[in-house]
Amino acid sequence: ETLADSYTLGALSNGNADLKRIGIRELFGFHHSAESIGRRKPDPDMFQAALLSAGVRPEQALHVGDHPVEDVDAARQHGFHAVWANLIDLRWPGDLDKPEHHIHHLRELTDLLPLFDD
Repeated sequence: ETLADSYTLGALSNGNADLKRIGIRELFGFHHSAESIGRRKPDPDMFQAALLSAGVRPEQALHVGDHPVEDVDAARQHGFHAVWANLIDLRWPGDLDKPEHHIHHLRELTDLLPLFDD
């Protein structure tokens, strides 16, 4: 709720997350899924759809995700800032560059966001 007051939030899902069913749909400006886009992350189509929906350029976007390849590395490759949401204390894959920013709980995002403001 705190973030939704100041930022356009979007959800990108390779699965079947139903934001309305879990009671958070009103917090998001848009939601794209592999089903609605026809491609899964790390494909650029999902990330391009997010940029169009948010009306921003990649360098103005921050992607927060839990999957090292499909979320964090893909977002970086597509020009987004990225934060690894390591919510269950996983190890980062040795074959990928470590992310500059990571969190262990979503409430930590509010402290990180000023680092990305232009």
